[in-house]
Amino acid sequence: MKGYTAGLELEQFLIDSTGNINFGAERILKILKKKYPNHHYQKEVGTNMLEFGSNPSTQITETLASMAGELNDAIAILKEHGLKLYPFATYPGEYRPNIRTNPWYEVKKRILGEYKFKMSGQCVGFHFHFSLPKKSFDDKSKFIKVSKNDLENKKMVSSYNLLIAADPVLTTFTQSSPYIQGKFLAKDSRMLYYRGGSNLNYHGLYHKFQLFGGLQNYITTIHDIIEDVEIRYVLWQNAVLAQGFDVDLVRRYGRRLDYAWNPVKVNKHGTFEQRGMDANLPTYVAATALIVQKMLQRVYDEQLTIAPSKDGTKEPFKIENGKLFVPPSEIVLKEYQYLSAVEGLENKRMQKYCRALYRFILPEVKGKEKKLLKRTRQMLSTKKTIADRLIDEVKKEGLWNKRKLPPRDAARLANKWSGYFENDLRVLEKWL
Repeated sequence: MKGYTAGLELEQFLIDSTGNINFGAERILKILKKKYPNHHYQKEVGTNMLEFGSNPSTQITETLASMAGELNDAIAILKEHGLKLYPFATYPGEYRPNIRTNPWYEVKKRILGEYKFKMSGQCVGFHFHFSLPKKSFDDKSKFIKVSKNDLENKKMVSSYNLLIAADPVLTTFTQSSPYIQGKFLAKDSRMLYYRGGSNLNYHGLYHKFQLFGGLQNYITTIHDIIEDVEIRYVLWQNAVLAQGFDVDLVRRYGRRLDYAWNPVKVNKHGTFEQRGMDANLPTYVAATALIVQKMLQRVYDEQLTIAPSKDGTKEPFKIENGKLFVPPSEIVLKEYQYLSAVEGLENKRMQKYCRALYRFILPEVKGKEKKLLKRTRQMLSTKKTIADRLIDEVKKEGLWNKRKLPPRDAARLANKWSGYFENDLRVLEKWL
């Protein structure tokens, strides 16, 4: 795995000492960047959000340690200003998002619609990056390159397809968003709210723009990825023109690989980006990051070919003669994706599917890395994710049957749940 690095992005909500949403991210970001100029703190679409990153590394433990250090530094600054991080993918109470203003966001708002675009200010996620195969990316043009080595092209295709097949598992292991705007929507409300589309039966942010934000079909060749990128780029240019903007905005504010917000994408930094997962506690992020790294590592090292088939539904993630069997894309997109969001580990098919991917990556997990899978083992054993645990707490509070969480109760729960974050970070540091 020499030279193949992994990186992380973790988005978080900003709340005050009473548990209410705080819109002071811009001020905090300036303070953080001034004190820690080499850290990876970034602005997000909402002024109530912060993004945390890490130094990429070939060792996932080093990547996680980098993220933990940057989180600790930020938490110390936030405490000085009476603020906290809310670690889960949707805030439980109702609030009006405040979206940043710049040309990039103005274009998106006009194309997607102002009401829809505000949805992006109500969801935070966890993104995982992994280096593309050698000679599959041009650093100068920041674009995909068809390699003269067909083996590298096959790695691109197999990795891309495996990320799609694994998406319902990864979203199940990280689901943390049962409530949004005061209402229970699904165990993974963020998925419905953000992706939308007929497969999820929800009019979310990208409901009418599935090419840009939905989970896509498997591909056959590397040219399929390139073709999809080019189609998105042209369609976005046309939409920009149709809304009366100067098309030069497209070139000025983004490259061709920027115009995709799908759960699985190829990034302009030369990485695969798995971006469909809920934000969560650090130990849950660590477990899922390790799973994604190890599954891609097996594809790269063993030169596996992804084989969608009925056998892949019966025995998912089974290897035979260099083939890794996965369900057909129709099953993944139309069934497993929805089951992950709505039922999670309550569903026996999802239990089987999640266990199968877990078993697939286990041979690659060595030494102290095994500790990082503790949360995954607990979820598979108890059949409960973080979303299930949050739902149980709402029930204990006697709030489950309410049509909408009262603002005071939502803030109180948010304040309580935010306390889990720092404690869990200490656990991760101990494991590392």
